Amino acid sequence: MKNTYSLEFAASKIDNSHTKENFQEVLSSYHTGNYRSAAVMLWSVVICDLIYKLRSLEEQHSDTVAKRILEDMEAIQTREPKSSAWEIKLIDDVTKKTELLNAIEHRNFANLQAERHLSAHPVISDGAVLHRPNQETTRALIRNALDDLLLKPPLFATSVVNKLLDDLAENKEIFPGDADLKRYLNSKYFNKIEGIRYEQALKGLWKIVFNLENEKCDENRDINYRSLKILVSNDPNKALVCLNSATEHFSALSTNQDILILLIELLSGLPSLYEPLEPHAKVAIERTCEENSDAFLLSSFLSEDPDEHYEKVKQKVEEGFGYSRPTSSSWNRLTELYDAPEWKEKIDNLKITFFGDSGSYDTADIRFTSLIAPIISRLSQPQLVTILEKINGNSQIYDRRRAQIDNQKVMDRVKELDEHFDFSIYKNL
Repeated sequence: MKNTYSLEFAASKIDNSHTKENFQEVLSSYHTGNYRSAAVMLWSVVICDLIYKLRSLEEQHSDTVAKRILEDMEAIQTREPKSSAWEIKLIDDVTKKTELLNAIEHRNFANLQAERHLSAHPVISDGAVLHRPNQETTRALIRNALDDLLLKPPLFATSVVNKLLDDLAENKEIFPGDADLKRYLNSKYFNKIEGIRYEQALKGLWKIVFNLENEKCDENRDINYRSLKILVSNDPNKALVCLNSATEHFSALSTNQDILILLIELLSGLPSLYEPLEPHAKVAIERTCEENSDAFLLSSFLSEDPDEHYEKVKQKVEEGFGYSRPTSSSWNRLTELYDAPEWKEKIDNLKITFFGDSGSYDTADIRFTSLIAPIISRLSQPQLVTILEKINGNSQIYDRRRAQIDNQKVMDRVKELDEHFDFSIYKNL
């Protein structure tokens, strides 16, 4: 099978301009058949790129680990200016003290250093002949260097999760909306993480949002939840693979109902994530949906299809929801669950029914302001007529102080659709 990996295309994605320029010498030597020179230069490019990444972390993120590694390397160079032993120690320290290199990548660079050493230094016992790696070996060394280091951002040198959480806690006030937050997170973090680092980010955010409870977690739960939702929504299939591979981790949930409602909101938009959860987690989620009306409205993932969920909600509305009444935000989220106009119309009808059953002046005020007023402009005439009938037949609605103002809003919309509409049959408007 033909190797489709393009060294040139990969090289074009190197972020650091110095590394990109230096790497062109490696490619030039490789393409002209100078494999010994390519290996020697590649090692130098790798060492320089590590230095660039550590300096970036120190200067841009005040990373103390990166700073200490650089100081240690400078101290060794000062003591032994003619020795290159610090280069090996640099690879060792970066592997041990950061997340930039793992054990396999460390071994790859050890192989590169050995090839470089043999290519640059003659072996006297072998007649002082310089080693010359073949094309396949050289290409493998170059590809490993690209994938293992050169194409990685400096972010990976430290814990992505810790850096992300600190960043969110510090800057949460400047991201009131999800659009700007998504653009920021994707650019700075999420577009740069793959494989194990994606899994670490997903696991870390999931645990912080849905499991842990302490003062810091509580203070930042909203911004962390919004960030988690963005990460998962970017690629739901990738998130699903992670959940399937670590069900125990993702099934460890807080018993706090408010926290479980956040999870239920996430699952309402991404129902495929519910199935991998272990039975004890599902029991906690289902019980919350039974006990809490906000959770119930969002529990579409427990139904086979939208029609089944609608029927469940309709029945609940007709029963009055008991002591737990859903908030306007949950009603809005329910409306947005599906894009079909028919769905929105059906949910608007339920809102009208819910408003019509208001049992007190205050309840009628709240339900009109939060549920009816925002949708008046899109309601059809039959729906508006239903509202008029609900108002006319419920003294808790038509006798309240705000009745005249609110009723007029409905009547104005009716007149827009039918200027000759007869309101005289509604004696309590």
